[in-house]
Amino acid sequence: MSWTYLEPRSSLVVATPPPTLTTFNVTTGTGSLFIAGPATENGYICNILSVAGDTVTLSAPLPYLPIAGDELVQTIIGQKDKVRLLVGDTDTTDQQLQDEEISLFLQLKPNPMRAAAIAAEAIAGKLSRAVDYEIYQEIKERMSQAATAYFALADRLRHEAARSSALPLMGGLLQADKDMAVSDTTKVQPFFTREMMTEPGTEPSQDNSTVGYVQPYY
Repeated sequence: MSWTYLEPRSSLVVATPPPTLTTFNVTTGTGSLFIAGPATENGYICNILSVAGDTVTLSAPLPYLPIAGDELVQTIIGQKDKVRLLVGDTDTTDQQLQDEEISLFLQLKPNPMRAAAIAAEAIAGKLSRAVDYEIYQEIKERMSQAATAYFALADRLRHEAARSSALPLMGGLLQADKDMAVSDTTKVQPFFTREMMTEPGTEPSQDNSTVGYVQPYY
């Protein structure tokens, strides 16, 4: 049976405090069901900016004023469900991992993609061990191939997680950082500098002009 990993959550708009085009309250105690992201208010597609208690704030005004009884619906995929989706463990009649196992992986690696890499290795380990007990050669080969594929999936997930979390680093953008680097005698100083061609006894150029610069002879 196919696994439904999207979890619809809903509540009703209440009359107090009076709703506005961008802010309204939902039934007491149900605000925690919602998070920032796409949703529908009475069937109209909107985007939740934030949720504070039972107060919902939208990122853009609605074209109408919400009224009590309007239904707010949001479809959310949980962290455990993300892990199952990433490793393809979505068949409820043949799940390779228990929810408790996935919860442990998420404790070790809160990033769902990194947790999915551990999950893929766990499935591969189970399949590898099962190969030793199978009788029919055809089944052995099929399970061995599946284990290899899960190990490869784990590598791909780790690579993708590392790539998506990597941030570019640029140095020397602030004058204070540059001055600090120049004054640090423990660092290897650059061989080429801006003032290396200035004539002794003159001041270095401050505006990219040729003042203090030795003009070449031709």
